Amino acid sequence: MSNKWYYSLLIFVFISLSSTTQINASSLLLNEIAGLETNYSKDLQSPNPLQLHPQWWEYFNVKEEDVLRQRIELTNRNLQELYSTLPFEDQSTAVALINKISVTLNALPFARKQNTDSFIASKPFLKNYTFEQQIELTHQIRKLKNDLQQEKASVALSKERLAKAHKDIDNLLVAYLGNTQPSSKKFLSGLEIIAFRGNIGLGEENVRLSEHRIESMNATLKKLEEEVEYSKQHMDLHNFDEHQLSKNIVIYEKELEKAERDLALAEANLLGVFNDPSDRSNHFMLEQQVLHAAVNRSYAWTKLSFHTLKYNLFMHLNEHFSKEKNSLRSDLGSWRNKLSMILVQTKEWKITALKEQDRIRQDYTALIALNERADQKQLRVNQSQRQEVLNVLTTLELLEEEIANTEWMITLLDDNFYQNSSFIVNWWIALMSLLTHIWETSIDLLNFSLFKVSGIPITLMGIFKILSICGSSYWLSLLTRKYMISFGKNNGGISDSTLFSLGELARYFILACGFVVGLISLGLDFSSLIFVIGALMFGISFGLQSLANNFFCGLRILFERKLKIGDEVELYSGHHGKVLEIHVQNTVVLTSDGQKVIVPNSELIGNVLVNWTGQTYDYRRLHIPFAVASGADKELIRKIVIESAKKVPCSLNLPEYSEPQVWLVGFDNHSLQFELVVWINYNCETLTDSKEADYLCAIESTLRQHNIALPTSLHDLFYFRRDPQHG
Repeated sequence: MSNKWYYSLLIFVFISLSSTTQINASSLLLNEIAGLETNYSKDLQSPNPLQLHPQWWEYFNVKEEDVLRQRIELTNRNLQELYSTLPFEDQSTAVALINKISVTLNALPFARKQNTDSFIASKPFLKNYTFEQQIELTHQIRKLKNDLQQEKASVALSKERLAKAHKDIDNLLVAYLGNTQPSSKKFLSGLEIIAFRGNIGLGEENVRLSEHRIESMNATLKKLEEEVEYSKQHMDLHNFDEHQLSKNIVIYEKELEKAERDLALAEANLLGVFNDPSDRSNHFMLEQQVLHAAVNRSYAWTKLSFHTLKYNLFMHLNEHFSKEKNSLRSDLGSWRNKLSMILVQTKEWKITALKEQDRIRQDYTALIALNERADQKQLRVNQSQRQEVLNVLTTLELLEEEIANTEWMITLLDDNFYQNSSFIVNWWIALMSLLTHIWETSIDLLNFSLFKVSGIPITLMGIFKILSICGSSYWLSLLTRKYMISFGKNNGGISDSTLFSLGELARYFILACGFVVGLISLGLDFSSLIFVIGALMFGISFGLQSLANNFFCGLRILFERKLKIGDEVELYSGHHGKVLEIHVQNTVVLTSDGQKVIVPNSELIGNVLVNWTGQTYDYRRLHIPFAVASGADKELIRKIVIESAKKVPCSLNLPEYSEPQVWLVGFDNHSLQFELVVWINYNCETLTDSKEADYLCAIESTLRQHNIALPTSLHDLFYFRRDPQHG
């Protein structure tokens, strides 16, 4: 259908629907826009706000500048033609977006054709370099490195923003494609996407230009570094004046003396003024004067060091003193370390000055807010403080520059020493420098604060110190216990269990003293120790209850001495054996089967424990269970079992103890259950290690001799197992 017929049909539709609402008319207008732009898109492929596809930006990704400008011009013209058909209430928003798109797209060709030339034009090296020219080269390198670092940081930040912007526009495009019906809202969304993507395109071009600049700056930096190395070999010595160099040293020595006097005076003024809260501005002013004086002193020392090194460099290059060369070379390390300390302090001073600058600005804002009621004296003091801080920051910048110059001078001297010394000397100095660096680095790491306890920093050195003290205490405690046991055995009169207990107590006492001394070595006072002990008790109350319980039970066993080394015991678990060792956490028991049973001390204290060694008498009554088949003669069984029990060697035959007895304790359809109750001498030697086994053997032999049947039920057989309630 031709455009002529299309427009005629459109007019007919508007006439026939003149009574419809404005919303329906707007929809038809938007349909017209979509149809017109379909023809444009088909012929020119320019972006359509109502029919954007995911790859629509490729329309502008062309290398030919003329083609790009033509497409941008056509897109701007199409958008200008389309927005007028929108409803009146949306036209102002569309105009703003279209103008923004026009500005962005028109800037795109200019950005793409931009390129970076060499940062610094290549130039031939000079034949000779004065010292000032070398210093200037080092300044250029420092400035270029700083600019390069800032440029890299800017590129990294721009890439992060572009990555986020791509995600955002993808989300907008997904929402846009989800709306399939033409509408004014979709048209405006399409304009927003086009404007957003245009900004991203300009951002990408800016990143490209920045990366080109970084490459150029790297090439220039490499060229400057090569020139600096070349200048070291081609130094012009004619501009050195030995007399002037010596005179400069005297001048800067006097400046340093004056700076030290000014610092002492500023500190005295600060100490001599009462810190009145109502006049805190004056106190802050004095603090800034002290800071400025300290910076001036470091600046004077650095300038003196620079000219001293410059004089020594001249003397070394002219070989006026060869005997002092080794001494001067060894002093370079001290100079370098001092400069490193000043540089670190310079950074701290700068942070302090910037904070003070912020505080002064806030005070000034508060004073200005008072309007006519502002105190003019306070305003003048505030202005003086601001000027003092600016002076401090200016001096800090000069100090940083002078530190860099002095470090460069040290590098020159070091390089010349290296070139004019033998391989062995250089190797030895390099080795000693490496070892010194490793040592200093190790010391710094060991003294680095990991955390604080009650305000006291805890370092690796402190941890190593406390571990060494505790380790020495442990070794000393072992020697002490060993010596005490050896001394007691040689002199006699003291039992092994007593020696063991005394040795353990001495060992724990030495360990506790070592732990306390270790904590004191960290710098903790007694109040801090109480804090640490409180923290330990807090931890014990939660996660170390079992450990603490066993520890205190072990101390209780050692002090009460109800259980000693060598005692024959019967544990609640049923194990019989001899006590081998008693520790603060557990006790070792050796059973008759040769098994070592490690028992927690809390179980020994909290459960029933039979100590046969601790008994005051050797007699005990045993209950030996046995069973026979149902229907057996009870009286016969009682008679023959009692007789057989009397024949066992450990049975007592004393009038004050009853004779063996046989009790009927239970019966059922299959068996009769009996118990042999007999008093025995527990220390009497028997055929086996078990007294119960001797009696069971005798009972079984007697029952067999008298042809008394045993029960056949499996339940009754289990009755022969020992009843724990009867020991």
